[in-house]
Amino acid sequence: MYTDKDVLKRALVKKEFFIVKFPGGGGDERRHTSIVVMWGVIGKEIVFVVLPHRYIPSSEKTKVCELHTKREIPLDTAIREVREETGIVLDRTKVYPYFDYQYEKDGKSITKYYFVARIEAESLKKMRDEIHGSEFEEDSGYPICVTLGTLVALLNNESIHASIYTRVALRYAVENYIQHNVDEDIGVRAYNKIATYPRKKDLKKLYKSYSE
Repeated sequence: MYTDKDVLKRALVKKEFFIVKFPGGGGDERRHTSIVVMWGVIGKEIVFVVLPHRYIPSSEKTKVCELHTKREIPLDTAIREVREETGIVLDRTKVYPYFDYQYEKDGKSITKYYFVARIEAESLKKMRDEIHGSEFEEDSGYPICVTLGTLVALLNNESIHASIYTRVALRYAVENYIQHNVDEDIGVRAYNKIATYPRKKDLKKLYKSYSE
């Protein structure tokens, strides 16, 4: 399991992955996107399930056949995408929406929904330690686990170019949900790690995008 940010970064570079993302994807013929922040506790550490990711231009991608069911609701998309990308089957009664926003792409309005779901420690421990390429999507790898501290350090690295919405979604998940559903000492440490994250300039950028 990768818990050290330098070890994780070296592993990502070795496999040509340069960032990690939360599992998720599009549904209802791409009218919405559902992202799931999956987390759990191992010992005294809060860990997250993430996918190694790399950018591949559309012109270089091999066509991947996906079925996006018409009128698929965001929750169903979230559960399907997690199953496809990680093999984890979520209990729909324990997947909670907590953040969403709209954006324009190719002249179409798309809503991105974020969900949070707790995963049992035993399931997390079964995640492979080595990063493999995925046969399902060529721009992603198989799921791994990282600690909250490692994830914050990685996403806050300016050379990574992580999405501001990914940063905000992580903070909201910890601040509004996760810290209240763990032992108090673990919750306090978790909040301290995201208390100044994202940075003020990132939040100003986000607020500006909402007002435009």
